[in-house]
Amino acid sequence: MLKTAYRRIRRYMPGASVWGLLLAILCGLLHLGFVLSAPFADFFNQNVSAVVRGVLAHLTGWIPFSLAETLLLFLPVIFVGLLVICLREARKNWRRALYCIWGILSVAAVIYSMFVLAFAAGYQATPLDRKLGISREKVSAQQLADTAVILAEETEKSI
Repeated sequence: MLKTAYRRIRRYMPGASVWGLLLAILCGLLHLGFVLSAPFADFFNQNVSAVVRGVLAHLTGWIPFSLAETLLLFLPVIFVGLLVICLREARKNWRRALYCIWGILSVAAVIYSMFVLAFAAGYQATPLDRKLGISREKVSAQQLADTAVILAEETEKSI
C-alpha cells in the first residue's frame, strides 16, 4: 500500500521533493515542540543545534561573506528567475511545470528545515536573564547615556 502511494506521488513530484517535504514536516513538528516546551528547546539548542551550526559554519566558513544575507538580498532576483523557468516549462508540458514547482517548494522546505535544526530552538529557549539569574529592571534614558559614555571612554583607552 505504501509503495503504491509513493508511486502515485512520484508521477507528479520528483523523488527528492518527497524527501525534502517529509523532512520539512518533521521539522515543523520539532518547531511546534520548541514553542510548547522551553526545556525541550534548551536541550535541542545546546545539543543538536550546536552540532548543526558547527557543520554549517565549517561548510561555509571559507566564503568571505554571509551566505544567508546574500540569499536574502538576491531573493527577488531568484524568485523572478524561477518564475520565468516555471513558465517556460509550463509551455512545454504541465507535468514538467508541476515538477518545477515541486522542486522550488522542496528547496524552500529544506531551507526551512535547516533553519529549524540550526536556529529555531534558540528563539524559543529560556531567556538569558533567567538562565543567568539576572533581574530585569527598567533603565532610564540617563543611565543608558551614562553607560554609552563609559563604554566610549573605555574603548578610547584600549585603542
